[in-house]
Amino acid sequence: MIRKTILIVALAASCCVVMLPAPAGAQRALRAGSVPVTIAVLEWSAHTEGTEAVIVRRPAQHPADVIVIRENALNPAMLSAALRQLLALRSAMGDEPRMAGTFRVRRGVRPGEARQDELFLAPRLVRELRRATPRHVDGVGVARAVEISVPAQNTPPGRT
Repeated sequence: MIRKTILIVALAASCCVVMLPAPAGAQRALRAGSVPVTIAVLEWSAHTEGTEAVIVRRPAQHPADVIVIRENALNPAMLSAALRQLLALRSAMGDEPRMAGTFRVRRGVRPGEARQDELFLAPRLVRELRRATPRHVDGVGVARAVEISVPAQNTPPGRT
């Protein structure tokens, strides 16, 4: 029981998410050590063809990372899996991408399974996404979207 509690606390601390409410297109001030990401929800997208969610890394745009989730796949478990995978990608490849890429999100838990794997803030983010006003997201199109900030990951060895 103690090991499980420590693991949950460690995951919650490493996946801290900060909401950044601001009008579309406005520059957002970030806390030191945080990196922005946009989460976009679409009914259908070429990005999500054949999958429920993807992470799109775009070196020349702000924010550089966008999580695109299909409308029918939006739930706390999927959003948690996408955020964890983004943090893993950033840890391996750096916070700022050097080349464009699209990465499929692997679901951590199946629908109906226990919610133990969900991030504590995921249900709130899902509610925010469902209420968000559609707006243009560069490289994605018009989508309900929010911009959040996640902790910066260490730059991989050999990168500056």
